[in-house]
Formats: sequence, structure tokens, C-alpha cells
Amino acid sequence: LVRDRNGLLPQTALRDASVLVIEPVHPQMKDRWNDYAGLSSFFPALRSRCREVVEIAFASQTTAEQVEVIVAAAKEADLIIAGGCFNLRGRYQPGLLDTAQVAMLEQVAAVNRNTVFVLGNPYTTSELPFAGTVLVNYGPFVVSCAAAVEAIAGEIEPHGQLPVRLPEYLDPALIHLPE
Repeated sequence: LVRDRNGLLPQTALRDASVLVIEPVHPQMKDRWNDYAGLSSFFPALRSRCREVVEIAFASQTTAEQVEVIVAAAKEADLIIAGGCFNLRGRYQPGLLDTAQVAMLEQVAAVNRNTVFVLGNPYTTSELPFAGTVLVNYGPFVVSCAAAVEAIAGEIEPHGQLPVRLPEYLDPALIHLPE
């Protein structure tokens, strides 16, 4: 657990909850509307704990109409799990969010404060200063996603210490990832 400014954890009433899982999709991945659900590793852990689970992925090319659909779904959800970890060239890359995707995530967090960001890398936290509740699970693997869901549900206590000190905000333009 990196931070929980909104006091969302634990979510002890998941059984009756409608959960929306969203993830920005990197442009080098499939980026047609709803063609890639990078957080699908959350689904097995959530479906046994929640009344309803809906997954939506979005790319930077998401249209205004699609943004409206996502924001409307966010308003209706009891809980939102938003992620950020990408598989590029056979390896997982954190971050790499473009400004359109960050703006979408900010809109979602603004319309529903019950948004938990589950990120693949602690540095992505600095790209999302508006994110009130942040867990780092170091990748979209089934076991790490299941552990994140257990932490969200209050079944385990999130613990650990980040090996780095994070700035409150890091300008994404200053981040350079090697090719």
C-alpha cells in the first residue's frame, strides 16, 4: 500500500458490490475499443467476491463518446479498480501513460472517489497525483492481482516497504524508458 488518502481499504462489503475494472492500453498493444483487458488477471479473484464485475480497457485514441460511457460506468460502480502495467515486447513496462489516458483516469477518480489504483510499479504513482488510494502489485500476474484483491477486501494486511523514495509528482515528460 503506497497511500490511502481516501480511507478506502479495506472494502469489507465486496459481496454486494458492483466493481468496474479499467486499464489504459499502451498504443503498441491492441488499442481498438474494449479489445484488450489487461487486468483480466483480476477477474478470477473478483468474480467470487463481488456481485458484478465489468472490465473496460481504453487507449489514447478513445473517442469522446467512449469517454462518456466509461465516466457513466464509473459513476454507477460501487468500487473502481484502475490499473497501469503494460506488456511490451515480451516484458512488462510500468508507466507509459499518455496525457489522454491520465486525463481519463483523473475524470474517473473525480466522479467516483471509491477508486483504487493498482499499479505495476511504484513510479507510476508519481504520474497520478490525484490517485487517493494506491497499491503496487508489480505486474498483471494472476498471483499478484489475487493478492491485490485480497488486500482490497481486507483478507490480508497490505505490507512491505518501497525500495525507493517517491516524489509526490513526477512530470512524465522527464521519464525516459530505453527501447
